[in-house]
Amino acid sequence: MNIPHELDDLKEEIKAHAIDCGLDFFDVVFELCTYDQINQIASLGGFPTRYPHWRFGMDYEKIGKSYTWGLSKIYEMVINNDPCYAYLMTSNPLVDQKLVMAHVYAHSDFFKNNAFFSHTSRKAIDEMANHGARVRAHAERFGHENVEDFLDCCLSIENLIDIHSMGIRRRGEARAKTRFLEQSEEEPLEVRRIKAKDYMDRFINPQEFIAAKRKELEDARAKQKRFPPEPERDVLLFLLEYAPWSPGSARSWPSSARRPTTSRRSG
Repeated sequence: MNIPHELDDLKEEIKAHAIDCGLDFFDVVFELCTYDQINQIASLGGFPTRYPHWRFGMDYEKIGKSYTWGLSKIYEMVINNDPCYAYLMTSNPLVDQKLVMAHVYAHSDFFKNNAFFSHTSRKAIDEMANHGARVRAHAERFGHENVEDFLDCCLSIENLIDIHSMGIRRRGEARAKTRFLEQSEEEPLEVRRIKAKDYMDRFINPQEFIAAKRKELEDARAKQKRFPPEPERDVLLFLLEYAPWSPGSARSWPSSARRPTTSRRSG
């Protein structure tokens, strides 16, 4: 913690007030940063270290220009972690620092006790650092461009994952990964024939009639098919379960499947 004694004393005073108000929070570690350091951390989603990707540099440029042109200012950032890390900007006046500190303790109480965050990792900073090390190792092994292309694909659908999947069970545990059966594995269609004597069957049930009935059943079966069998909110999970990973493992997809069917406070 690199805050001066004045802010350290203020922190203890605000912490006591927060406890008196009934708040229950993680230990809070405050870090004093320049506006440029704040922008760098903000571009990484509030975490001090992440995996390497061009998007973070793009976000840094956007945040930095917005601050330079007076369009926005980050007053505080706080991370859902145990201990809880919060960043204060050096240029903030003392009254702003007081408000930010009180605000951070309320955030930490919310992180610790709200049901939405109960399933999240409390060691997020360590996990982010581990993820970054793993991505860098993959980049050294498989090539930086290959890893970056893969990350681009994943990040293109990052807003299409199910963010509530940790707290809401949408599937039964017994449900196995469902695959569409090949046509040969499906139950054969049975056309109901009109009862008739053997010598009259070819007149009462002509081939054209049987073929038309079979076509109706096939169309009805095609309409009843769903792909996926149940609506899937998590697009990334859908791709993990159904998308072919390599040409040699490509699966047979039904034709219907080929058709489209942290806290940061700124001013």
